[in-house]
Amino acid sequence: MLEMSFGEVHNGCWLVLMYFTEYGPDYSLEISPSCRPDRNESQHLERVIGTIKGNLHDNNQNLTKRSS
Repeated sequence: MLEMSFGEVHNGCWLVLMYFTEYGPDYSLEISPSCRPDRNESQHLERVIGTIKGNLHDNNQNLTKRSS
């Protein structure tokens, strides 16, 4: 395990400290639109969304049963 305090540099970890603020505080990666066409078919996306919603509904019911 690597332990360090601010100001110390161990095994190249200064790179992490140097660029840490580039990704914080939400650690999101911004992806800009490209020239590639959107090839997602709306029917496929609706099926995927339906599957996700069904899984969430099933998981919610399982959690409700456990807490009863």
